[in-house]
Amino acid sequence: MRYRLITVALLSFGAACLAPVATAASRPQAPGNGVCQWGGTPAAPTGTVTFSRGLTNNPSPYPISFVATGPAQGAPCASTVTYKGELVAGSSCLVQQFEGTVEGVPGVTRFYGPGVTPNVAEVLWNGAGKVVGADTPTVANQNLLQQVLADPTICQSPGGYTRGKFSSIISLFANSGT
Repeated sequence: MRYRLITVALLSFGAACLAPVATAASRPQAPGNGVCQWGGTPAAPTGTVTFSRGLTNNPSPYPISFVATGPAQGAPCASTVTYKGELVAGSSCLVQQFEGTVEGVPGVTRFYGPGVTPNVAEVLWNGAGKVVGADTPTVANQNLLQQVLADPTICQSPGGYTRGKFSSIISLFANSGT
């Protein structure tokens, strides 16, 4: 009975998360002029995030390395953008804090962000430490729903959540100097 309740809760959560995705996917995006579409769209995510150890419901006693990479479209992004970073100790499936380096966005060298699943927001810096932009990855998508349906206890298992799909909009400020 307990697992049935958890499964219903996760499915309800997933459905609630996907409603904004459908709305966002229907809006046209205009890559270019400091806006890059990274990792596809919410309706068709092509970005991949991989964690060195699985995220679980329990706060991690250790930092967790990760790589998020995917194709990008729009100036000034290169054809592939990659973030390499670390989630701080204490991160979990529900709450994360992370930072790292950026490859594929000229003038952007680092990122930092908090996340409360499924919402993530990242601030982007240049080499001089000036904030030059932001991005908002979307992890609440059909891929996540399929993973939860296949294994409703993914965040409760010892292996945890290790890999997923995402899409994001990278926005650079007009006078960022990048």
